[in-house]
Amino acid sequence: MLPRVFHRAASSFPVISARNVSTAAHKPKIVDLSRPFQHRSLCHPFHPPFVMTPWDTHQPMIAGRTIFRTASYYISMSDHSGTHVDAPKHFDPTPTALSVDQMPLSEFYTEGICLDLSHAELGAAIGVGEMATALPDSRQEIKQDDTVLLYMAYNKRVSPDDPRWQHDFPGLAPESVHWLADRGCKIFGVEAVSPAPEGELNFIAHNLCGERGMTHIEGLDNLESLLVGGSGSPIRAVAPSYSPSIRPAEPVSIASRLGIFPSLRTSRTLEHTTSATMTTATFKYIDPTSFDLHANEPFKKPWNKVDGPGCSYKLLDRESSVENLRGQETNFTTDNSGFAVYQAPTKKTFDAQVKEEYYAEVEELIRNKLPGVKKVVIFDHTIRRREKGSARSPVQLVHLDQTPKAAEMRVRRHIPEAEAEELLKGRYQIINVWRPIENPASDFPLAVIDWRSLRPSDLVKVDLLYPKSFQELGEVAPDPGSTQSTEGYEVKGEQFAVAPSVKHRFYYLKDMTPEEVMLIKCFDSRSHAMTDGETSIAHGACHTAFFDPQTKTGSPGRQSIEVRCLVFY
Repeated sequence: MLPRVFHRAASSFPVISARNVSTAAHKPKIVDLSRPFQHRSLCHPFHPPFVMTPWDTHQPMIAGRTIFRTASYYISMSDHSGTHVDAPKHFDPTPTALSVDQMPLSEFYTEGICLDLSHAELGAAIGVGEMATALPDSRQEIKQDDTVLLYMAYNKRVSPDDPRWQHDFPGLAPESVHWLADRGCKIFGVEAVSPAPEGELNFIAHNLCGERGMTHIEGLDNLESLLVGGSGSPIRAVAPSYSPSIRPAEPVSIASRLGIFPSLRTSRTLEHTTSATMTTATFKYIDPTSFDLHANEPFKKPWNKVDGPGCSYKLLDRESSVENLRGQETNFTTDNSGFAVYQAPTKKTFDAQVKEEYYAEVEELIRNKLPGVKKVVIFDHTIRRREKGSARSPVQLVHLDQTPKAAEMRVRRHIPEAEAEELLKGRYQIINVWRPIENPASDFPLAVIDWRSLRPSDLVKVDLLYPKSFQELGEVAPDPGSTQSTEGYEVKGEQFAVAPSVKHRFYYLKDMTPEEVMLIKCFDSRSHAMTDGETSIAHGACHTAFFDPQTKTGSPGRQSIEVRCLVFY
């Protein structure tokens, strides 16, 4: 996100600058936003109390001639104690809702603003009118993916040690939650134990966070001192506070961004949130309002040459951040996220000898990387080149290659009938093995969505129509006058298009080389067969090519090979 300068409001309520200052004299003041923990610290009455009792009390321990005395405490707590973030799993009952460890670090280290709502009466629901007034009064604006902190002066009016603190808080009316989401806010923060007044309004606010793809921080303190961003689980929340009079011209550095750092997520380093490991892209989705599922299934004509765009639906553009997988490859597997990345050097050339030479290498890779594989059947491959006149360019549409029906059809098409019947009784997958060829895939790289951030309802089945008399690359459409016509066509396959959602988490392997491969799962019968609530196995990884604005000018056009495999266990 580009740096922004926040100017002092006309009122006495202070805001801060997010600009970097290189001189020691202009180092930021660090303001602690976290509530301190102590025995029986108050939290929401739905959650267990914070318990802190002595464990060691300087009892002497002796080793050789040395005496050592140590003290420590035993702590028992809820994951909603003190200053904390609500992960989607807290308020979203769907099996795919993210737990805090699955949330991207990019959501916990953001720019943001703080709005003065200190006039709100205790227990009041703050409406859109008050929000709309507070924003221009602050002389700030809400940008996409910002954190918005809401200062209601609650801790100054009711002590966090007072039992009333658990009940008398002001908070957001439902329409104000929508108001924040409509402006791109991903996380908002409050001082109280909940984001909305006690009772039904509080339940509604939590539900709306799930519906709108956002979340919130609870239990903040010292909001009157600054402006801040992001968070995660029980946290130590801090932010740099610059003098509003400073207007340096230097670009923002990681040290000057506003941040709340999650103390319980130490397995991934802060560097994964820097611009070197993040990019922003525009993705093409199916527009779910452009067709009527009750009338006809949406369809596309993959080899259409004369019939307009060859599909019965429209597309939507949606912008999203994309996180680099480098340095965290082992966190993603075909079982948990639907994709996996491996080092896999090859000396094969990708010409007419692909089937004879490279297929065997792909089969060996799958058997080595996916435990328990009994049989691999490679049924085809595609080579894509982003160059003028190429019949196979990178596909810029978020999609998943196979539906359950299409996957079964694939098995029956490529396996003898009797053997297919037996293999279909066990676990089987369709895995695409994707590799750049000749040069790194810097130009129009491949992005994948972590299955854990996608709901099954985001998948839209699309029929693949082919003329009843079809010759590949030589189609003359039976009805060249209408993209809506199915006359002369028949359904010969299915795939999933994807409806947009702000919950989708995109990943890519920056500058992926020909020495690396990505396994993209397109179907898994174990996931398909699971009942509600059993979602430990990913169905697949929706994917697309995308334009990366960080690609260096003059980078060679992307070239890649994708080998499609039936995998049986």
